[in-house]
Amino acid sequence: MPFTCLFYEAGEVRNLCFMVSRREKIRRSLYAVKEEIFSHQVKLVEQMGDNAAIGTRYWNFISTAHKQPMTIYDQYDEILHKAHQLDAAAEKEGS
Repeated sequence: MPFTCLFYEAGEVRNLCFMVSRREKIRRSLYAVKEEIFSHQVKLVEQMGDNAAIGTRYWNFISTAHKQPMTIYDQYDEILHKAHQLDAAAEKEGS
């Protein structure tokens, strides 16, 4: 394999690593913001303690909103299932 080909592939690997680290940095900041929003919403519900009906309804809304995944990266089971499907398809092609 010529040196230029190896150099090109090393550059691709470097770029891929950079993109993954950037994605993870953004993901960490996203979760920090989500956590901060959730804590502020909990404080609001605690302040509504006098009006239990509104507080309960708002709490149900908050808990439902925070259970829904925001990105595909939050759906680990689906990613693993798809990876196993792709591995099985690759094995069939290789056989």
